[in-house]
Amino acid sequence: MAGRGWHVFPVERGGKRPAIRAAHSGQGVRCTGACGGDGHGLHDATTDERRIRAWWQAYPGANVGVSCGPSGLVVVDVDTGKGRRPERVLVDQGDDATPGDVTDGAGVLAWLARRHGTAADLETFAVTTPTGGRHLYYAAPAGEGITSGAGVAGGLGWQVDVRAGGGYVVGPWSTRPEGLYVPTAGVPVRPLPGWLLERLSIAGRVPSRTPPADVTRAPAPVDLGARATAYLRAAVAGEIQRVLDVGEGGRNVALNRAAFALGQLVAGHGLDEAAAAEALTDAAQIVGLPAAEAKTTIRSGLSAGRRSPRGITP
Repeated sequence: MAGRGWHVFPVERGGKRPAIRAAHSGQGVRCTGACGGDGHGLHDATTDERRIRAWWQAYPGANVGVSCGPSGLVVVDVDTGKGRRPERVLVDQGDDATPGDVTDGAGVLAWLARRHGTAADLETFAVTTPTGGRHLYYAAPAGEGITSGAGVAGGLGWQVDVRAGGGYVVGPWSTRPEGLYVPTAGVPVRPLPGWLLERLSIAGRVPSRTPPADVTRAPAPVDLGARATAYLRAAVAGEIQRVLDVGEGGRNVALNRAAFALGQLVAGHGLDEAAAAEALTDAAQIVGLPAAEAKTTIRSGLSAGRRSPRGITP
């Protein structure tokens, strides 16, 4: 695998965790390898054949971990059906009903493709996992800096996770008690399809597409209408301020919570939904959230909030 240019490191035999004991365990030290030693998990990964041979001499039978970021890979981790399917399997699903044939990660991915007007482009190098899932290996587009994420909020959807920068996968021919990680034969790693890149951007996994925060600008005034009470105006202002006050990393979650709260007021107290969406969109722009991601989050949050009406007393 190192011959492909993939950066690898040893993973415990029959498991998924790094084989090398953590270098600074219990010391409260955050180190990704600057100390010069091993024991930094995926940050140890390399293509240096001499170092790789030394590792497998020390850890015979170890599984292979592939660090996706430095390997130039985006791996879509498609899981099999585990547990009860949630009501919404996509972050931007809104009020759309989940089709009956969506019962696992493969179904979610196929539905995603249909929503984007394309067939699920899965023809790429892949590895079937011992539990029946699939790892789809794609070549990462240059300069995008795609990061790892999981689940409905951070990945591509329910049971469709993403391993890229900051993440790793257990590589081909590794073992688990359930069996082998079996690769496809004769299929190359293909470029990441454009529709998947768009979905990853919506999930906030493409930092290069996140505009800088405009922290110097105050929120634009929003007309809530003559019937809006002072209490309702204060409630809207409070939710917008909560979005503005959250630091990087929690902005999309804060926006979703604010949209949910305002959606409750839309249904329970007659708040103008278009005005609420306008205020939320402006706040999202100020804190630097991508427009497509913000639009999806706002629509989903307002929709969910409408289903749980909340009134307020002036």
